[in-house]
Amino acid sequence: MGRVNGWEDVQERLALELARSVRRELYLPYVERLKRLRAPSAKLVYLYLALFQPQSFSGLRRGLGLHENTVLKALKVLREDGLAVRDGEFLWWVAEVKES
Repeated sequence: MGRVNGWEDVQERLALELARSVRRELYLPYVERLKRLRAPSAKLVYLYLALFQPQSFSGLRRGLGLHENTVLKALKVLREDGLAVRDGEFLWWVAEVKES
């Protein structure tokens, strides 16, 4: 029975390390983009979109508790930098991260 528990420990450690590795691979490009943004509001909107996309403009305002003008300016910066896109249903998404 001790060997079974030992194997379960190994499986659990492998699963945790795999999850960390996958998370790092998936989110590192977003973090790198986030670091390049200058305005704190643009960083906040970008991070919120990366985690909870898609979002409507109203959803962003309510979810972040920001003023309409702040969200508008942040989305303008993100759109100009190619970091966020709006679809035909007026939902905002984070633009695809291209492989380097």
